[in-house]
Amino acid sequence: MAIEIEAPDGSIVEFPDGTPDATIEKAMQETYGKKTSGLGAMLAGGGQGLLFGGGDEAAAGIGAAYDYFTGQGDFSSSYDKRLKGQRDYLKAAAKENPGWYYSGLIGGAVALPMSGPGRLAGLGAQRLGAAGLRRLGVAGSTPASLSGRMAGGAIEGAAYGAATGAGQSEGGPQARIEGAVGGGLTGGVLGGAAPAVIQGVTSGARAGLNRIQDITRPQAAATRDVARALQNADQIPQATQNVMTGGLADDVLVNLDSSARARALGRRAANLSPEARQTLDDVVNPRLEAQSQRGASLLMRQNAKLTGSAEDIRQSLREQARNANRPAYERAFAQGDRPLNSPTLERLQSSPEFVAAMKEAVPEYQNRAVIDGYQGFNAGVQVTDDGRIVFTRKPGGPPAYPNLAFWDTVKRKLDDAAQRNLRSQGNQGSAGQLAKQLRDELDTMVDSYKATRSQAAKFFGAEDAATAGENFAKGGVRANWREAAKQLKKMTPQEQKVFRDAYANELLRKVEGVKDRADISKKFAQSAKDRAELAIGMGPKKAKEFEAWLHLESIAQKAVTELQGNSTTVRQLMEMGGAGVGSGMIFGGGDPTTWKFWQSALIGGAGAYGAQRLNATVAERWAKQVADLLSKKSNPKAFERAMQRLSSNDQLVNRLRDIASRITVREAGVAGGAVGAQEGVADAP
Repeated sequence: MAIEIEAPDGSIVEFPDGTPDATIEKAMQETYGKKTSGLGAMLAGGGQGLLFGGGDEAAAGIGAAYDYFTGQGDFSSSYDKRLKGQRDYLKAAAKENPGWYYSGLIGGAVALPMSGPGRLAGLGAQRLGAAGLRRLGVAGSTPASLSGRMAGGAIEGAAYGAATGAGQSEGGPQARIEGAVGGGLTGGVLGGAAPAVIQGVTSGARAGLNRIQDITRPQAAATRDVARALQNADQIPQATQNVMTGGLADDVLVNLDSSARARALGRRAANLSPEARQTLDDVVNPRLEAQSQRGASLLMRQNAKLTGSAEDIRQSLREQARNANRPAYERAFAQGDRPLNSPTLERLQSSPEFVAAMKEAVPEYQNRAVIDGYQGFNAGVQVTDDGRIVFTRKPGGPPAYPNLAFWDTVKRKLDDAAQRNLRSQGNQGSAGQLAKQLRDELDTMVDSYKATRSQAAKFFGAEDAATAGENFAKGGVRANWREAAKQLKKMTPQEQKVFRDAYANELLRKVEGVKDRADISKKFAQSAKDRAELAIGMGPKKAKEFEAWLHLESIAQKAVTELQGNSTTVRQLMEMGGAGVGSGMIFGGGDPTTWKFWQSALIGGAGAYGAQRLNATVAERWAKQVADLLSKKSNPKAFERAMQRLSSNDQLVNRLRDIASRITVREAGVAGGAVGAQEGVADAP
């Protein structure tokens, strides 16, 4: 049976049965020429893409309306005739000029989502999709998130697919409905996948561009990497910022300390380049070794009285403690202003250390007599150079033994010796025992002497507020910190001040005693109890400042931790040569008796060596730039331009990604609609 083909002029052309389609098409084109032009094919495709596959029907409708109103025929018959012509033309355009036709089809499909209404519709679909995901329990889903964009793409793609499927179906209502359903389902699946595909493509492109920049411009790549690390800098607590801006603590932080990402960059640079490591070490090591000096500086800025030697400060504070309790001393010294002697006192005088304390007490007692006005100048006792004790005697009378004020001075000298022993050997030694026995004996001889020692101070194992503060700082008080706070409140305001000054003085000595490379931030305030005791000893405000400084030091300490340890990066680079030789041998056949084996080994080794040298050079330049930037103070102006470029680049990439996603979603929907429309064609009457 012959194959009949209708020619453009309406005639019928017959071809033998079995003639290939390509032969028929070539013969028809040679005889009658092309039915469509490139421009016409593009315009026809654009109309189809813009109107969801309904461009042919729209054109037929407009033409039929023209025929009707100009009297050239009725609308129905004219519409059918024109629709057939439009569809024949579209088929011919797709066959004869596929490039022009599909370019127009894509351009028409792109035009709507790029327009204002199309973009608003897309954003609305994303919001609707994100809201639906959140209702389904998908946390963190927003219109801008990938999940939100995928959900919105599915909705938008389904809408485009349904419209295109209905528009391209050539049949009655049933065919249109089936085309819309099929197109909507297919368009929804493809539209939902489009944002993920586009994000993967753009991420890969960005990574590829960054890699090219890493090789061609390593210094610029280093600036980019550091700028990104600073852009995501950790938030420093406000209290820590306050101690720096308020001048209490020295700002030792550099760009290296800004974030974990910055420290990771520093570690990578240090592992890649010895010079980079030295640059960073020159910042980290001196800073680490000076942490105790910075802590001492903070405490001295908080407490103006902490100047001079520790012993001078201690003596000054004890004198202040005595003055705080001056009325009680005046009463006791008045009651005890008489010769005091007892078997216990005589026994104590057999101790060389006790006698030495008596000798030191004589001039100090006389000085106190002048300053305080407690009693007369004469101590009534002398200690000879050979250690003999000589009491003043009236002619023919008994010895004139010293009064309470003198014996109290002796006790203070013993207390001083006990404290020196405690600091040097960890216990008070015999001086502490002698001081206690003398104090207990004086309590029995002068009742009011007990009142010179604050009852609150006794809670801290001390006789005055100054020693109480010292003991509390040393951790010598085993009671609950809440009880310690109550006892402190029982002291007078002046005693409380002396207590806290003495606490700060002892804390200063502990800070100064921390070893250079030890992590000082781990030595203090490591528990709720520690922090509570710190607040009692220093006062809440100063304690918070001290804790803020510790946090500052902990930030600086992180750099030390991050820069330590080895990386496999350099080792991997060094091993590239060996890997190249080995792979060359393998591809050379693995037979060492052949020339091809050694030729492949040499070529592989040379290629790997070249790659290694290139990587090493690039890495060295990158590492030096990173180390130089990280070792400096943050300079807003220096990085402002880099961050602006990063921000604008990110915005551009995100915008391009959004545009590409919108276009792809629309195209996916149109493609899905075309697939769905096939059933409509098949079922059309």
